[in-house]
This record gives sequence, structure tokens and C-alpha cells, in this order.
Amino acid sequence: MIRLTFDRNRTNLQGTVHLPASKSIAARALVLHHLASKEPAEDNIPNLPECDDTRVIKRALTDASANGTINIEGAGTAMRFLTALFACQPGSDIILTGNNRMQQRPIGTLVEALRTLGADISYEGKEGFPPLRIRGKQLSGDSLTMDGSISSQYISAMLMIAPLVKPATEGNPPFRLTLEGKIVSVPYIDMTCALMEHYGIEVAWEEETGSLLVPRGSYVDKPLTIEGDWSAASYWYAMQTLAMKLCIPYSVKLEGLTYTDCIQGDSICVELLDPQLLMRGEISIDCSDTPDLIPTLAVAYFLLDTPFRIYGAENLRIKETDRIDALACELGKLGCVLKVESRNWNDKAEEILIWDGTKNEAYDNGKCARISTYGDHRMAMSFAPAVLRFGHIEIEHPEVVNKSYPAFWDDLKSVGIGIDILPDTEDNPSDNEP
Repeated sequence: MIRLTFDRNRTNLQGTVHLPASKSIAARALVLHHLASKEPAEDNIPNLPECDDTRVIKRALTDASANGTINIEGAGTAMRFLTALFACQPGSDIILTGNNRMQQRPIGTLVEALRTLGADISYEGKEGFPPLRIRGKQLSGDSLTMDGSISSQYISAMLMIAPLVKPATEGNPPFRLTLEGKIVSVPYIDMTCALMEHYGIEVAWEEETGSLLVPRGSYVDKPLTIEGDWSAASYWYAMQTLAMKLCIPYSVKLEGLTYTDCIQGDSICVELLDPQLLMRGEISIDCSDTPDLIPTLAVAYFLLDTPFRIYGAENLRIKETDRIDALACELGKLGCVLKVESRNWNDKAEEILIWDGTKNEAYDNGKCARISTYGDHRMAMSFAPAVLRFGHIEIEHPEVVNKSYPAFWDDLKSVGIGIDILPDTEDNPSDNEP
């Protein structure tokens, strides 16, 4: 556990922070590089982020040649992408598993889609959940229809292997992936398409049918420099906006970000945390395209005393933890009375996070709150800006940030946040459910 401290009467926030490369881009690049070349990824992707998710995928791609069991720990992206990748690799025979939380996260939609193309995948435990037994083979088919409202990672996984799927008819037609329902996290699908184009496969959106057309063929390996991670930047933008409200001198420079032609949807955090936007009163936004920003925004808006309605939160239920319940519990420790409403939207259940300004004053009293992280990196980092408002805050299991941003605490310290290491609780962070 760590205790963050800050005396806003004595300390300025200043310094330079070099943000890690995007783990979302890195995950896709590693898979596409593997399909294009058997050379080490570092040869053509020099700035791979040194985070757990990248490490897990690199290790899995290396270990796959020997078959056997591959444990991807808590990396949901790795589970989805590698399930599709190994399914289309003839000769592979792999059991793909993860930690306790991973075995509670559904994957049935992706497995059924792959089976439609002939994949040999079976469940080693509970139906619809990891671990999976995957026996790779040549997949074949010309089209597939998927529900676009569940997870964009299912769609990205299918897109990346689509060029390798053998046509079922003559004429070598493009593979048609049709998406039904409300499509969530569209910027992540766009990111996948942009990276596929970088590696030589250009995907076309057919707007009138909601289909993605993927030409058959082989990927071509090319050098790639990964953009700085805008999800990581969001915590700093939250801190900057809060510092302005609290009249704290703030001069932190962020390095590594791409501002033009950026392929990360989370770059919209600049707009969503713009002080001019927050001056309008209650915020009402749809985050179905950028769900990873929701913890950052919910905590920041509360700290800024800005009532909010955040739509499109339903997929937070199947993240590293149930982020909706976790946010309600941990924001409650700061005095926030967070409400969750459900509604049917286009025949799908949608969940909305609402804070109407109501506080439980018994908690908003300057006492040092202790934030549980539930094995979730975004829970840990989203609550860090609270130190500016309260002067101190404790965060359990700080090591969870290694999943995406291992240097986060060091970077906070370098700009003026006090950090003390304390003994952790005995709970396993990934099993600590709200």
C-alpha cells in the first residue's frame, strides 16, 4: 500500500513526464508482427511498453511454439487476441488460461464466432469462460455476423486473423464481418484497422450494411513507432484540471503523445476534462466508445464538484473488476453518492453512472481514505488525483499499475507528490471484489 500526500499551500506541481507507449497499440502490433514475421518484435517495434500486458503477449507468442499451457494472468486483451490467433495456427495445441478474475470474464461470443469458421476450441472449465483448449487449424469461410455491443476486442481479434481465413467460394472474395446492434468502442476497431493497413491489409467499412470487408492475403512486416498512451495521459489531464480549480501552480509537461493523426480514441480526454466544458454545470456524456476513461472521468468530475451522467458504462462489468460496483464503493469513501441506472436502448441494456451532487458529509471530512483497487490498474490511477483535493489518500496494492503504466508512482513523485510505502493488506488484489 502507498500513501500519497500533497500540501497545496507549500508545493507546486512541475516537471516532465515521459508517458509509456500505448499498450492497446502494442498488443495489436505484436499479433500483427507475429503474423507477418518470425523475427523478434523488438527489431521493428523499438518502443514496446514495459508493462505486464505487453510482457504477457510477448511470452505467449514465444511459448506457443512448444504448445502446452499458457497463462496470460489478468490480460483480457491477450485472452481475446490470442484465442483467435492460436485458433488459426495449424499444428498448435494450447491451453489458454488466466487468473481467477480472467476465468470469470466471458469469452463465449468469440469462441462461437471462431467455431463458425471451423475452429477447434473447447472449454476446460465452465462453459463460456476460460481456460480454453485450442487446437489450431486452417479456418475457412466468407462471412460472419457478430454482436457489436459486447466487446470491440472480439471484433478486433476476428479482423486481425480474417486475411488468413481460407475462402469458402471461388474468386477469393474479401471476408465480410457484419456487426449488429450498437457498436461499442468504435475507436478501438478503427485502431485495429489502421494497424492492419500499416502491415499491408486495408479494411473497408461498408456503412450501408454495417460490414467490414477484409481482403485475403499476407501481412508485410514494417517498422512501427508506437504512440504515447492517451489512457495514461488522462490521469494527468484530470490532475491538471483539478489543480487549476484548486489554484495549485501546475507546469507538468507530457512527452510522447501524438496530437495529430492519433489513432487512440482516448485522446478525447483533453476535451472531456477541459475546464471550459466543466463550467457549464452538469456533464452528460456517452462513453460507450471510450469505456476506459470512465473511472478517470467519474472520479475527476466528483473531485471538481461537477455533477455528471455518464452513459455507456455497461461493459465496465466485465473489465479487470466490475468497475461500476468498484467505483460506487470507492467513491463512497470520498463522500460521493453514486447512482447507477439501467435502461433499454436499441434492445440492449445500458447502464448510466449518475452523480447529482449529493454527498455523504460523514466521509468528506479530511480523513485519509483507503482505496481498494480490486486488481485493477485503472482503479488505482483514477483515484490518485484525489490527493490534491484531500491532501492525502492511501491506495492498496499499488503494483497493479504494472499492467499498463509501471512508472506511474515514480512519475507522480517526480512532479511533487509525496509517496510513502506502507504494509499492504493480506488480500489478493485480483480477488478483492466490491
